[in-house]
Parts: sequence; C-alpha cells; structure tokens
Amino acid sequence: MALVYVVNGSSMEYALFHKLGHTNTNDLSKADIVCFTGGEDINPDIYGEKPIPGIRFNQLRDEYEIEIYHDCVARNIDMVGICRGGQLLNALNGGTLWQHVNNHTQYHYLTDVDTDDLYWVSSTHHQQFRHGPNGEVIAIARMSTIKHAELETLANIQPKDALDEEVVWYPETRCLCFQPHPEYGDNPQGTEYFAKLMIRFQIGEK
Repeated sequence: MALVYVVNGSSMEYALFHKLGHTNTNDLSKADIVCFTGGEDINPDIYGEKPIPGIRFNQLRDEYEIEIYHDCVARNIDMVGICRGGQLLNALNGGTLWQHVNNHTQYHYLTDVDTDDLYWVSSTHHQQFRHGPNGEVIAIARMSTIKHAELETLANIQPKDALDEEVVWYPETRCLCFQPHPEYGDNPQGTEYFAKLMIRFQIGEK
C-alpha cells in the first residue's frame, strides 16, 4: 500500500487509487506516488513550440504543476500522469507532443508493445505523446490519420503505420505517462491495464 498525492484531482482519481489498494494523502512530503491529472492542454512552450490554432492552456496550472514535478524529482517520488498529466510529465522529461491528432476522442484499443495484449481504453484527448530520448514507449494505438505540430504535419497516415504513443515510461525520473483515463468507471480494461503497469514498474514500492 502506498500513499498517493493527487494534483488537481477529483473524486474519481481518489476512488481509483483506493480501488487499487492505496491511501490518499494531502501531504506531498509523505507521498510515495504523485498523480498528475487530466484537463486542458499544456502550454507548448514547455516543449519548445508555439501553439497551433485550437490549443487552450492554463498557464497558472502549468506553473504550479511544474513546481510540484521538480519537488518530486528532488524527493525521489514516483509519478504517474493521466491524460494531460501524462503529457506534462512527458514534456518535462524531454518529450514533445503532437498538438492535435484526429480520431482520438473516442474509445479505442491500445496494444502493449511487450506483451501484444489489447486493452479497450477511454480517450478524451486530441494530443499525443512524442517520447523524449530517455522515454520507453510501452503502449501504442493505431488510430490517427492526421497529426499536427507547430512546424510539422503528417497526413493520410494508414492506421497500421500510425503508431500513436499511448503510454510512455521514464525510468530515470520514474514517471509513467498514461494517455487514457483509468479512473473512468465505465472502462474496466483501462483500469486493469493501469494497475498492471503500476505493478510492472513497482510504482510506489521503493
């Protein structure tokens, strides 16, 4: 059992970690795991780009959560990021994002790249991980046919070549970036897969 500090969370995230056998804490200094949650886009300036049309970010939230990230690194606390939270952790670990991809605001399958297992997961995001040099791609989807960044567009991608990054792991900072929403009660496979990854990477167990 680990102590989990949820950043800008809701009752769904608290219920998720309770279901997984953990206990929530309001004291960051006591946390074994810090969870960064979903929400609006992050500022592309974090990963060195200007926003394309349609990007909406919360500068104050970005700044607040970046401070927490650095505090976690200093304290050697494991981190997980859900949707927006995963995008933030990915960017802070040297990754970037496709600022907009199509076909991802719907439930879909992802594939674990090590086991080839399929999981039916939620999807409310329109952005996508582009992992950094120290990141390991753990799961992919094959959904998008168009991807946009500030200075780059890929169009007419065939689904077999889409290779949308859904889960990325950063072992050096122990950050798990998880694009779907495991806290959604109507998505048991997404919750199951999230729980398996927590165990696989021994998050909160050191």
